[in-house]
Amino acid sequence: KTREAATLFEISLKGAELDYGAIMKRANDALIELTLRSQQQASQLVEQNEQLKVKATIDRLTGLANRATFDEFFAEHFAKSAVSGAPLSLVMLDVDKFKSVNDQHGHPAGDAVLIHIGTLLRGMAREGDLAARYGGEELVLVLPDTPRSLAASVADTVRRAIAATPISCGSNAISITASFGVATLERGGPFKVAAHLLKAADLAVYKAKHSGRNNVKVFAPAPVAAKAA
Repeated sequence: KTREAATLFEISLKGAELDYGAIMKRANDALIELTLRSQQQASQLVEQNEQLKVKATIDRLTGLANRATFDEFFAEHFAKSAVSGAPLSLVMLDVDKFKSVNDQHGHPAGDAVLIHIGTLLRGMAREGDLAARYGGEELVLVLPDTPRSLAASVADTVRRAIAATPISCGSNAISITASFGVATLERGGPFKVAAHLLKAADLAVYKAKHSGRNNVKVFAPAPVAAKAA
């Protein structure tokens, strides 16, 4: 019996007295050590999985949500708002003359600009909102349960903050601005799918760019003509 127990727990009996109790104590100690090691490994695995999850959802440069996370969040909340009738606003911004920043000051300066604006957007996002990097120098705020007027106010607050704060890059202080577009899904509105709302915000940004930059334009759907009696 003692030899069987020793073999089971890989305990050598060479040169040892065949004391079953001592062998079982050593086996128990080994089992405790194994359990603690397994718990530690499991904890490390959970931590590694969390780190991988963050890396998969966050834009590495700005710290904002990445494009894939935005797409999923935006589609989910569009569907919810389409059913409930609650407003869903999308704020899109494009950094003005961003190529000139990179050309004149180098890409580290462009990165510093995006990091700074990303920090401002995260600060403006409420619980339940999403601040994301849409692509390149385009960033977005998704604002569930937010009417058009409030979304426009949020956009203008961010716009003024960007314009008021030069970006330090080495010995240079770079003044930047951004153009904003706002579009809102609301009851009775024309947007049938999420792509339509996204396109409307993009069109509003385009209009802001061609209206002198550094301003906010709100997409206003054309009124539906009343049917003749």
